[in-house]
Amino acid sequence: MGRSSKYEFSLGETVSWKGLEGVTRKITVTLEGSALLESHNFELKNKPNEPVNKQYYSVENGELVQSLSNGKVSCKRYFKRKN
Repeated sequence: MGRSSKYEFSLGETVSWKGLEGVTRKITVTLEGSALLESHNFELKNKPNEPVNKQYYSVENGELVQSLSNGKVSCKRYFKRKN
């Protein structure tokens, strides 16, 4: 069984969250058009110039779509509602 977590946030407010893998990051959630944008700044001492990880969440054709990019690599994940 996988792990789950619940985070509460306010749009535009930067918060520090510890992820499931134990890495702390500063996250800002904003609204860009009709998509939620999560901007992740990882606090990695061994990689101080790590690019900001951006995650967009939108709804397309009734599916939740997560679009991810770290400046080098991009991908999309599609989530279907379980009936």
